[in-house]
Amino acid sequence: MADLHELSNEELLMACLWAEARGEPEDGQQAVCDMILKPVKKRMAPGIRDMILKPNQFSWNILQGVNHKKVFTANADSRTTRRLFT
Repeated sequence: MADLHELSNEELLMACLWAEARGEPEDGQQAVCDMILKPVKKRMAPGIRDMILKPNQFSWNILQGVNHKKVFTANADSRTTRRLFT
């Protein structure tokens, strides 16, 4: 299983979107993305990595969380993975 701190900003953002909004319509996915990117763009947050890895910000980045394991064991052939990662 990968270490979250070894992922690039882009990989973290994709993992976060997949884990938090994989079953949501595009509007829901965009809302998660906006929640991360808007504070960074307005310089209210230091960066994408800091927003995503902020303690208790997202349930998927808790090591014992169900979605954490799913992010790192996702099947590349699954329909939701293909839609968000390609």
